[in-house]
Amino acid sequence: TEKMKALEVLALMSIASGHIIANSSFSWWSANLSSNSSVVLAPDPWFRGRTPPLDLIPNHWLLQTSEWD
Repeated sequence: TEKMKALEVLALMSIASGHIIANSSFSWWSANLSSNSSVVLAPDPWFRGRTPPLDLIPNHWLLQTSEWD
């Protein structure tokens, strides 16, 4: 079978009806580009021991407390 290219995976992820994302730019973009997503669940804080950039997480996204080992 053919492997999907990163752009194809991103496009496929962006049409999902909901997203549970990791603290990665790839998953952030898939959720942010989605026009179908009714729910986005993102980690909080996004970075361990660092202040996140302003406006990283849109107001309508739900946050889940991160558990760092």
